[in-house]
Amino acid sequence: MNNNLLLQCLAKSIAANETYIQKHYPNEKFISDMSQIKHKNKYSKGLVIPENVKVAETRIPINSVQRSILRKELLQAKILAKLGNSVCLTPEYGIYKIRATDAIINGVPYEFRNITGKSRQLEWENNLFLGYR
Repeated sequence: MNNNLLLQCLAKSIAANETYIQKHYPNEKFISDMSQIKHKNKYSKGLVIPENVKVAETRIPINSVQRSILRKELLQAKILAKLGNSVCLTPEYGIYKIRATDAIINGVPYEFRNITGKSRQLEWENNLFLGYR
């Protein structure tokens, strides 16, 4: 793919995220740089928001557990953003009887999952899933 096509795809992804956010989170402020935080605290220090990633301001951590979760999700978002996706980490709170998602990626709600286990076991299971032996 050439660079212009990648930029066009990224622009469409960003627009899709913005549309979804305006519809589902109209009162939420999303930030793309930690310097935009109004109320800094010791748990927000050292966190970096990658390029093409936005974070709901209400996701800024107020304790060590929230910081750990946000740090892991920022790492996952960074990987997705480097692959050309637009990522917005959504607020932790959810709407009644609707499961809260972790992010909006290219206009689609997304739930991050942690992979645990031995790499050999995961590789074997993945190959089995894909039909390889």
